[in-house]
Amino acid sequence: MQIDQWARRIANHEQGLRRYRYVISDLVLYQNYLLKTLHGNPRTYRWKGSVEIVYITAKGKLYLQHPETNELMKGWHTDKVRPYVLRKLSVTLEDASDSKNL
Repeated sequence: MQIDQWARRIANHEQGLRRYRYVISDLVLYQNYLLKTLHGNPRTYRWKGSVEIVYITAKGKLYLQHPETNELMKGWHTDKVRPYVLRKLSVTLEDASDSKNL
């Protein structure tokens, strides 16, 4: 009976994990650990970034590098990063001309 419970717990845990394969030179966001000390502050962001993956170890740890400062951040686990998605703002010419007339 205990083995069945353990297997169910493992299955539930693996279901919640994000399956994403990172490649060197991908842009990612990393988790903001400042939130552990600032409880209840709604203005702090959960994720920081975008940083570039420089190296991936055999066990899956990521080495991240900030593009502007070239600061190397070692040993980030894949659970603590998420892919960076660049979102484009779509503004039509009609919307831009309407805002000038206001």
